Amino acid sequence: MHKQVTETAAGKRNKTRIHRKGNRTVKLANFRLGDFVLVARALQYPAKLTLRWKGSYRVVKVVSDHLMEVQQLVPPDAISLHHASRLRMHCEGGLEVDEDLKAQIAFGDEGFYVEAIQDLRMHDTVWQLKIKW
Repeated sequence: MHKQVTETAAGKRNKTRIHRKGNRTVKLANFRLGDFVLVARALQYPAKLTLRWKGSYRVVKVVSDHLMEVQQLVPPDAISLHHASRLRMHCEGGLEVDEDLKAQIAFGDEGFYVEAIQDLRMHDTVWQLKIKW
């Protein structure tokens, strides 16, 4: 009985695999090392799941056909693992990462990289900070 169940499951998997391979609308991700991508972050609201695209990130490792490790281009330079369905091509690799690109990335992620807090003071119950960008 167990052998029959195993064979049936394997047959269904093979049939599905062949069907997907023949489906022309399904396209494999085509990311290479060094490519710049946008990463989809899930935002959960009470009734639906929405995505917000963040980036740019650089592909630093291709784990499998569908899993990629990407690295932030602004500090803290974190590396995270994402499925290819959550990645979108931003531009081809080979682009130099300069200060203008880093500023655009930080602004696109709704913030700026703070190099240091130089001074702070309390003025009329409000904190004021002197920031070095």
